[in-house]
Amino acid sequence: MTALIEELENKIDLDFPASEAIEVKQIINKLYHENKNLGFIDQVLRSLIFLSEGQLSNLKYQLPPFRLFEPRDIIIEAEECAGNLGHWFGISFDEIEKRYGQTEKEEKRTDNKA
Repeated sequence: MTALIEELENKIDLDFPASEAIEVKQIINKLYHENKNLGFIDQVLRSLIFLSEGQLSNLKYQLPPFRLFEPRDIIIEAEECAGNLGHWFGISFDEIEKRYGQTEKEEKRTDNKA
């Protein structure tokens, strides 16, 4: 298992209900293996997890047949949604939190869980 996949699986366990986490991990692993030749696949996968907001249905909506798989568009959308443009998802989720704290969107998500 790569460090990237391990990081993503940990984030999935934190964000998604246990009933959906297994399928989310399968989707992410499949995308990784099919697209690992992309130099920025880490950013794409982190962006997909971020945009999913902890819901499997949101993840599926980001992928065919609902949407063309355009990796750069996914990254840009996630960065705009997070309110931070410019290679934000090129670092691990842990590093993002250390540097910037939670995004406004994640803070709202955390508040709603309480």
